[in-house]
Amino acid sequence: NNISQIYDARGEYNTALKCLDQSLAIRRETGNRAGEAVTSWNTGMIYKKQGELTKADQYISRAVQLAEEIGYPLLEEWRKKLEELRAALKERNSKN
Repeated sequence: NNISQIYDARGEYNTALKCLDQSLAIRRETGNRAGEAVTSWNTGMIYKKQGELTKADQYISRAVQLAEEIGYPLLEEWRKKLEELRAALKERNSKN
């Protein structure tokens, strides 16, 4: 997960997503729900940067769901960002 952030900062999104896929698999395998939430969030944010709002919504929604279940401290911030994303997605879909 941390390595993906380096690639993200460099704008190497595909490599960052590969790292996040690996991280997500490990976190799920080990039952690290907080880690799964963070990795899902980071994945969603990269998709958002790429303009892939539907994919971003899938990952960010999962992050929020996990955050609700475990009482993750960034829950409220993440909920707000999810609402903003969904508004942008709705606006984009209405233009198409």
